Amino acid sequence: MRRHIPWGAIATFLSMIFAIAVVSVAINKISDDPPTAGPLGVCVVTDPYAFGTDGGGPYAAVRSVTAPILRGGVITCPEGQFVTVEAK
Repeated sequence: MRRHIPWGAIATFLSMIFAIAVVSVAINKISDDPPTAGPLGVCVVTDPYAFGTDGGGPYAAVRSVTAPILRGGVITCPEGQFVTVEAK
């Protein structure tokens, strides 16, 4: 007597495993968004008179660079101005 192989059940089982794998990859892709680590930029304090000019020229020295503060979706700098930084 020959055994009958349940090809339909095997195909159903494999398709269920495939569907679970696809859903799990999709959920991981959605949740892989980086946490809000903060804004991509810095707070810069400049001094336009640093090079002995009258302050009207295109040159200014950077006095300090600090991290910006993100509160409620608003970027603030304790002092200076926010300068964006591009990630490469």
